[in-house]
Amino acid sequence: MSFDNPPPPEEPTVPTGDATPPPPPPAPPAPPTPPTPPTGAVPPPPPPAGHAGPPADPASGPWTLGNAFSYGWAKFQQYLSPILIAMLILIIGAFVVALVWFFIVAAIQNAVVGSAHVDIDPNTGAITTSGGPNFIVGLVFAAIGILVYATVAGFIQAAITRAALAITEGKSIETSTILSTERLGEVITTAVLLGVFTAVGYLFCFVGAVVVEFFLFFTWYFLLDKGLSPFDSIKASFNFVRERVGDVFLFVLVSWVILAIGGAICGIGLIVAAPVVIIATAFTYKKFTDQPVAT
Repeated sequence: MSFDNPPPPEEPTVPTGDATPPPPPPAPPAPPTPPTPPTGAVPPPPPPAGHAGPPADPASGPWTLGNAFSYGWAKFQQYLSPILIAMLILIIGAFVVALVWFFIVAAIQNAVVGSAHVDIDPNTGAITTSGGPNFIVGLVFAAIGILVYATVAGFIQAAITRAALAITEGKSIETSTILSTERLGEVITTAVLLGVFTAVGYLFCFVGAVVVEFFLFFTWYFLLDKGLSPFDSIKASFNFVRERVGDVFLFVLVSWVILAIGGAICGIGLIVAAPVVIIATAFTYKKFTDQPVAT
C-alpha cells in the first residue's frame, strides 16, 4: 500500500512594483467662511472693562497739595456747624479786642508825641507840620499793634488747630472742642512769642515778618499734638520747615493765597478759608511726621 506525499503549500504571491496602493481617505470639509459685513458697518464694541473703583481717599494716599486741600475742604463741610459757630464767636471776640486796643494805642500815642498839625501860611502858601509821630515812632507803634493782633490771631489759630488735630485723629468735634481752654497758659505764651517774633520781623521792612510766619507755620501743631513747650514748639517748627522747605514753601504759598482771597471778600471769606487751610495744615503735619490720618 503506497502513501502519496501531500503537495507543499503554495507561497503567498508578493505584489510586484506595478501594484497600485489603495487611495487615501477623503480630506475633512473646510469650515464655512464667515459672511462679509456690509460696507460702513461698525464693528461690535469690545467687552466692557471692570468698573474703576471710587476715587482714593486723601487720608489713605500720600501727601500731595491736592490731597491736603481736598481733605481740608471735605472735613470743613463735614463739621460745618460747630466750626462756623466757633469762628463767629472767636472773630467777634477778636474784633472787640482789636477795637479796644486801637483806642488805647491812639491815646498813648497822642499823650507821648501829640497829635499832628498841618499849618498853611495864607500869604506864602508854605505848609508846615508839627507834632505827631515821626517815621521811627510810627514804626514802633505799628510793631506794638502787630504784636497785639498777632497774639489774638494766634489764639484763634490755636483754637482751630486743636479741632483740626482732633479731626485727623478721627475724633468728633463740637463747638466746645474749639473753644476749649486746655493748656491756656501755654497757648497765650506761644501766641505772645509768635507775636513778638512777627513784630520784630515787621521792623525789617515787613520781609522779616514773612520769613517768621513761614518758618513758624507749624508751631501750634507741635505745641498741641506733641505737648512741647512754647519755645520747643517754635524750634520744632523751624526744623520741620527747614527739612522740607520745598514742599512746605509750595503749601504755605497756596495757603496764603487762599487766606488773602478770603480776606479780600470783606473778611467774611476767612470764616471758610481759615478752617480749610488749618485742617489742610494738620493733614500735612500728620503726613510729614508719619502719623496716620483718619478718613
